[in-house]
Amino acid sequence: MPKQLLVTPIDIMTIDGGERPSLFQAAWKAVRSRNPHIRLCYNTGRLLEDVQHMIKDGQLLRPDYIISGLGARIFDSTGKLLLRNFNKRGVPEWDLARVEEIVSSFEQIEKRPATYQGPFKSSWYYYNASPAQLEQLKHLLEAAGQAVNLIYHYARDLDILPRRANKGAALSWLLKNEQIAAKDTFAAAYTSNDIPVLQIDGIHGIVLENAQPELLEASLQLPVYQAKRNNEEGLVEGLVHFGLLEETALNRILKKAHTPRRRSRARTATADIQLHSLSAEQVALIRTAYDQAIAAIRKNITPAGFSACSLHDNETVGTDQNYRSIWSRDGSITLIGTLGLDDHEIRDCQRHTLQTLFQHMSPHGQFPSYVHIETGAADYSGIGGISSIDSGLWVVIAAGEYALVSGDTRFLQRNKGKLEKSMEWLNSQDSNVDGLLEIPEGGDWTDLFGRSYNILYDEVLWYRANIVFARTLELLRDFEQAARILHKAEVIKQAILRQFWPTTQKTEGLSLSFADMQYTLGDAWYLIAAVSPFSFDWRCDVFGNVLALLFNVTDMPRAQRSLRFMQASGLNLPHHYHNGGVWPLVGGCWVRFMHRLGHRDRALHELSMLAQLNRQGHDREWEFNEWCHGVTGLPMGKAYQAWSAAAYIEAYHELQAHLL
Repeated sequence: MPKQLLVTPIDIMTIDGGERPSLFQAAWKAVRSRNPHIRLCYNTGRLLEDVQHMIKDGQLLRPDYIISGLGARIFDSTGKLLLRNFNKRGVPEWDLARVEEIVSSFEQIEKRPATYQGPFKSSWYYYNASPAQLEQLKHLLEAAGQAVNLIYHYARDLDILPRRANKGAALSWLLKNEQIAAKDTFAAAYTSNDIPVLQIDGIHGIVLENAQPELLEASLQLPVYQAKRNNEEGLVEGLVHFGLLEETALNRILKKAHTPRRRSRARTATADIQLHSLSAEQVALIRTAYDQAIAAIRKNITPAGFSACSLHDNETVGTDQNYRSIWSRDGSITLIGTLGLDDHEIRDCQRHTLQTLFQHMSPHGQFPSYVHIETGAADYSGIGGISSIDSGLWVVIAAGEYALVSGDTRFLQRNKGKLEKSMEWLNSQDSNVDGLLEIPEGGDWTDLFGRSYNILYDEVLWYRANIVFARTLELLRDFEQAARILHKAEVIKQAILRQFWPTTQKTEGLSLSFADMQYTLGDAWYLIAAVSPFSFDWRCDVFGNVLALLFNVTDMPRAQRSLRFMQASGLNLPHHYHNGGVWPLVGGCWVRFMHRLGHRDRALHELSMLAQLNRQGHDREWEFNEWCHGVTGLPMGKAYQAWSAAAYIEAYHELQAHLL
C-alpha cells in the first residue's frame, strides 16, 4: 500500500479539562491497525517544545511528524530529530529583531509569553484591532523589507510570520521530502491558518463544523468534505467519509473511547464532588426520556407544522390562545432539535413548519412571531406590540439547517428569494452599520427583561444566521454571494467579541474603551448580556453564552473561563435562569455546552438530571413542561412543550455514543 498521511491541528482534541480518553486516540489506533502504512502529522501554531510536553504528559498521541509554529519548523518524531534541510533553509526576508522593534512601537500591543515565540514566529496581544490598523502595521513591516503574514484571531491574538512560512508550505515540503502523494494525504482544518493546507492540489480536506468564516470562505469551491460535527468528532467523521475508518467499527470505538474512568473527579468553586459512571437506572431513565421526548414531539405535529405545545393536552384561554400557533422561534428550535431523527412524519412536519412561516412572511422580509393554526392569522409582534427580531433569525437558521441535513434543495431554491429578503430586513436592523443589530426593548425571547440595543443572544443568532445562509448559498452554488456573507460573518463575530467581552486594555484610536467607561466590570469572565451607548447589563446570560460556544462565536479558552464563572456563581441555584425559572430548553443546550468543552462525564449526569426534570408533570409523568419553578422545582407552563422535548432529543443525540 502507498504511504498515507493524516494531518490535523491539535487544539481540536480533548487535551485538557475532559474526564474521558480522547475519541481521536481510539479512532487513530483503529485506523493504524487497519493500515500500518499511514502516518500522523500534527500541524499546529504551537511551539515544538509545547507539543512535545503535551505528548510526554500523555495528553496527545506520539505522531510521526510535527509541523510547529504555523509552519516554522518540522520535527521527525520517530527519529527524534528536526528535518534540517527544511529548518536550515533560512528566510532572507525575515529579521526577527527588526520585526519586534517595529511592532513594539505600536501603542496597545503587548508581547505574548515566551512559550508563544519562535525564531520564525512573533506573537502579540492586540485587543480589538481594526482591519485598517492591521493593514497599517503590515505596510510598515513591508516598508522595512519584511515580507510577512499577519494572522489575527479572536479580536486579540496576533501572529506574525515570514510570508514563505505557513502550514501549507511546510506540509508541501514534507510531502515531497517523504515521498507522500497529496492524493494520499488527509487534512483536518478549522482556522484561517489551515487555508494553505486545503489549497494543496489533490489533498483530501476535512472542514470541521466549527470552522472559522475565513476558512469557509476560502474553501467554497475546493473539493473538501464538510463535516457535520466539530473538533475531534468532526475529524473522526471525516475518517469514516474517506474510508480510513469503517463505519461499522465506529460505535465500538466510541464506546471504548468514552468508557468513564472508575473515579472521575470534577472540582467546582464551592465543593469537590465525585462523579462516577452512570448507574443502570440512570441510563435507563435517559433512554426512556428520549423515547418520551419523541412521543411529545408527535403530540405537536399538525398539518401546518409544529405547534408550540400539545393542542389536545392544554387548556388555552385568553392570551394563551397564541400557544395554538406555529411560532417562528419555537417551531424553528423544534425543527433544528429534531433534524437527527430519521422519521418521515417528523421530517414532513419540519418542512410544513417552514412553509407556513414562509407563506406569511411580510412583503419587506419580516417573519411572523406566530401563525394561528385554526385561523391562519399571523402576528408580527411580541410584548407591547414590539417587533420580534429573533423570530426571523431562528427561521433563517432552521431553513438552512433543514436543507443541509435533508438535502431538500428544491425547497431551498423555491424560497431563496424570500431568504434573501429576510436577510435584507435583518440587515436593516443594523442602522449604524457596525455589524451588530439594534434590538428594541422586549424584542426577543427574554421579552420580560427591559433591555435593548445590542443584545448578546440576538447577536449570536445573527452570526449563526449569516453562517448558515452562506452554507445554503454554497449548496445552491452561488459562491460569490456566499463569500460576501461569510466575510460579513467574520465582521459580526469580531464585533461580538469586542463589544461583549470587555477588557481593561485600552483600544488604539479610541479615547475611551468600553471598559474605561464601565470600569466596575473589569476584565470579562463571560460575554455580558447587553450593551448600549448609555449602559450595560453585566448579568451572565447563560443561554447567550452557551449558544455562543455551540454556534462557534467564542473559542474554547473563553468558554472554559465562562464555565468556571457559572460554576462559581451557582448556576443551578434558584432564580438563576431566565424569569427565575429552570428552562429545559436551556438545560438541553447546557448539556451540549458541557460536552463540547470535554466534560463528558458531567454532561451525562446533567442529561440524567434533565431527564428527571422532564419526567415531572401537572397531571402525568413526562410532560416536558415549558419551565419549572426556580425555588420548588415544580413544573410550570404548558405540557408537552415542543422545544423542551426537542432540546432533550438534540442533547441525547450529541451524547448518544457515550450511552452505548
